[in-house]
Amino acid sequence: MSWERQIIGASNGFRFTDVYFIDEMHGWVVGIYGSIFLTTDGSVTWQEIPSGTYESLGSVHFVDHNNGWIAGDAGTILRSSDGGFTWEQQFSGVSANTLTSVCFVDTMNGWVAGDGGTILHTTDGGGIVGVEEIKTASSVPEEYLLYQNYPNPFNPATIIKWYSPTNSIQTLKVFDVLGSEIETLVDEYRSEGTYEIKFDASSLSSGIYFYQLKANDFIQTKKMILLK
Repeated sequence: MSWERQIIGASNGFRFTDVYFIDEMHGWVVGIYGSIFLTTDGSVTWQEIPSGTYESLGSVHFVDHNNGWIAGDAGTILRSSDGGFTWEQQFSGVSANTLTSVCFVDTMNGWVAGDGGTILHTTDGGGIVGVEEIKTASSVPEEYLLYQNYPNPFNPATIIKWYSPTNSIQTLKVFDVLGSEIETLVDEYRSEGTYEIKFDASSLSSGIYFYQLKANDFIQTKKMILLK
């Protein structure tokens, strides 16, 4: 019926993507830049927790007060066994994929889903050997992926990352809100693999910009924000 704004102590540049509470006192929120915040007093106070990654985190789930998992960009899966105070990275085997959701039914059995029809399943809590990928009928086994730049918003530089499933001529360009080309970052033949490049906007004014990847028949554009 009503909501109260909570003070979490994060800067305006943060964007949170998921929240999970195991009871009325213990909860976690995750978001971009690998951000994790934890409360043990019903959100009266929040503590920022080091995640060990700068990838954006999209989903968090706990099965009890100790055991929890987080899924995010670049195939990131994190696990905690101490209530979210420390995290360790697990091997997902899908480093080119953005993982958007994680759910466990107990400390051993869980699933993670993400881009490209990805579904991952574990029966050992993610273990040292990681998780296995389940191929679904609707999955796309290989596709170009253009990731969200990080940091975003940024000042004055940011990293743009993409994945190429095959060899091809690839172009990566930056445009302003009027569609005028600002800079060509890449225009060359690239082999299969994951790439990233730094975009320096020191000479540009604050505002919204777009970056676009073209390769074969693939075209994708994403928005980024420059704040000075």
